[in-house]
Amino acid sequence: MLRKFIVLAVSLCLLTIIAGIASAQDTPPPPVENLCDAGQPWDDGRCNIPGHEGASALAWECGYYMARVLDGRIAASDVPTQCEHLVKQALNELCRGTDIIEEGFIACIRSDGTGSVYFDINEFEGQRLPFDITLPIFEIRFFDVEVEPSQCPDVTGFELISVFAPGYFGIFSADERASLGLGGWMCFYVNELMF
Repeated sequence: MLRKFIVLAVSLCLLTIIAGIASAQDTPPPPVENLCDAGQPWDDGRCNIPGHEGASALAWECGYYMARVLDGRIAASDVPTQCEHLVKQALNELCRGTDIIEEGFIACIRSDGTGSVYFDINEFEGQRLPFDITLPIFEIRFFDVEVEPSQCPDVTGFELISVFAPGYFGIFSADERASLGLGGWMCFYVNELMF
């Protein structure tokens, strides 16, 4: 009798644990309200655009819609006109500020297998400029397989530096690169006029 009781008690405990694990897996995380919120992908400075009246408000509005596009609550075609260009670009391009060389650099990767690193100048001698100047410094071409430097295509105005495995610079994660369908190797170029 005691043995049956122990077997029943252990069985009930195991069923409770299994049910708890199953219900925890069925509970999805709450949806992201805005990509500009703290800790979200657009919380990298792109939603705070000083010096351009209304730009920050527009970025926050578009971050609201982009969060809904990404999790399927709305279709990209249902995004308001003022955010269409940002949503279309965000679905095909990922950009972020990086201080890999020094502060002021912006790195972008795109679903067409290309990438760029720009230097963003918005200040001169301590004074904020009324406009931004973006200078292309590096270009990147992604490939699915390891390539030799001789296999890298020519990029007008840029000179090939070397071939690297993506992730070499640590700017974008493997998941971020995969979300854009980017391959496992990159040809890395420098602007001929810069160096």
